[in-house]
Amino acid sequence: SSVSTQSTAQSNVFYMQPIASLQQIQNKIRISPCVAGISGVYILFYLITELLHAHKSHALEFTPADVFTGSVWQLITAGFTENYLICVVIHISVLAVSNRFLEPVWGTLEYIKFIVVINVATYSLNLVIYFVGYVALREETFLYAPFSGGQGMLAGILVGLKQLIPDHVMVRAVPAVRVRHLRSVRL
Repeated sequence: SSVSTQSTAQSNVFYMQPIASLQQIQNKIRISPCVAGISGVYILFYLITELLHAHKSHALEFTPADVFTGSVWQLITAGFTENYLICVVIHISVLAVSNRFLEPVWGTLEYIKFIVVINVATYSLNLVIYFVGYVALREETFLYAPFSGGQGMLAGILVGLKQLIPDHVMVRAVPAVRVRHLRSVRL
């Protein structure tokens, strides 16, 4: 009987722990204004994209024909536009984790420039590839297929992490997953 009373008292100790205050939670998360801003852009573009898709529009997504006719902003906006909420969550999570390592070394402005340059470079290269595909095959779907997503940004961030902290253990498992392995895990 005394054993059961003692085990009940020990199990009740777990439930009697005070709930963490909001300040303690914020201190553990520590999201920088840079990540908060970029996350806000991802969420805003996701919501706008959902509204635009209801009207059969792809204004924020990358469409080669639109870029050739003057919608150059798509080279920037396509990298922040996602069609699925799970992708938005994954990209924001990767930004939050990578920001703890990259922004202190590079600085906020360089971190933002890096993300913008990677997105523009990714979609500029896609523009060239799709145009060459159109010229070679005379297939109009190369010019009018809309696509978007931050895969180029994710790859760029993984390369940045790999150069900065290649031996840092990201996932403690058997075998341990180090930063240098993440690029291959993504593929």
